[in-house]
Amino acid sequence: MKNAIITVDAMNTQKKIASKIIEKEVDEVMPLKKNHRQFQSEVETYFHKISRESSRNDNVL
Repeated sequence: MKNAIITVDAMNTQKKIASKIIEKEVDEVMPLKKNHRQFQSEVETYFHKISRESSRNDNVL
């Protein structure tokens, strides 16, 4: 299943399921539930950071 993209709904957003997907070396799209506040904050910080870095790189000639 290499190079595949797996999508799941919120019902399947579990550590055990994510681990199995990672083992298969595929990309995954999973929803992030709001009841995981710490993880949500970490993801938001990550995307904010890469967005800023991308903006800086776009301005470099």
